[in-house]
Amino acid sequence: MRRFGLTIAAVLIGSLGMAESATACDCVDPEYVYENSAKAAFTGRLLSKEEGQRGERYTYRVKRVFKLSDNVELSPGDEITLPVFGIEACGFPQEEGERYGVMAVRHGRGEKLQANGCTMTSAENLRRIARKAGDARMGGADCGTQT
Repeated sequence: MRRFGLTIAAVLIGSLGMAESATACDCVDPEYVYENSAKAAFTGRLLSKEEGQRGERYTYRVKRVFKLSDNVELSPGDEITLPVFGIEACGFPQEEGERYGVMAVRHGRGEKLQANGCTMTSAENLRRIARKAGDARMGGADCGTQT
């Protein structure tokens, strides 16, 4: 009986740890971010990551643009560097040389574009979200137009 009690206690403690890690990143649904917060959405290859005084900065080479607003200019082939916050908390992989879906947002009034763990997704998922929103037409040479 004692062994059974220890087993139950171990399972409960383990499940508490899993619940904590599962809720460590309580992100908003990527479709919601795309529709309501993203000022630019693109797929791009991560060129570099650098640690700065105010956090990490990620530089991407843009492959395809799906959404632009608020006077954002971005075209395929451009390089864009974004301050990125909270990637570690969400556990979203960010390996140099890989392609990702990025939804850049503004924080505060008139601030520069930035990203966080909740605005990152896979390139495939961003394409799916854009297609669902009716923005899959973007991505060609003339993608600098406003939506």
